Amino acid sequence: MPILFDKRGHRLPVPIVRLRPGVTGPDGGNTSFFVARTTDPRVGGGEPDQFPNFFGTSASAPHVAGIAALMLEQMNRNGRSRGGIDLPAKVVPDFIISTLRATSSDIRNRAGRTIAPFAIEDARGYDFDSGFGYVDAVKALAVVKALGIGTD
Repeated sequence: MPILFDKRGHRLPVPIVRLRPGVTGPDGGNTSFFVARTTDPRVGGGEPDQFPNFFGTSASAPHVAGIAALMLEQMNRNGRSRGGIDLPAKVVPDFIISTLRATSSDIRNRAGRTIAPFAIEDARGYDFDSGFGYVDAVKALAVVKALGIGTD
């Protein structure tokens, strides 16, 4: 959804389009929260492993946050005392977001193509359904480790 007005309600000369979603995280993982109701085949359940699956943003966001936490942990291990390069704390979130985007797998297999009625700068593999793609924890952590990026 483009942003057409500024904070004061004045129309912007050019709409602002934010690249959202940024990435796609895994969902559909097992949960024990809904067991009593959904695993009973008489009420439409019947999960093969007896644990219902949990879908949506509430399921996938914690997975992406977990990958970011693992990246921070690796950055703490990489620190200057171990020969790494320390980033200022204020740029760490941007580094994490950029790395997650760069190491994600394009779900729609349309590398270099953006689905939008206008050009979006530096939108390699971006689409408005899945963002830059499906996060890959192994690749993201490998980048942090290989570059020796740490935090100050």
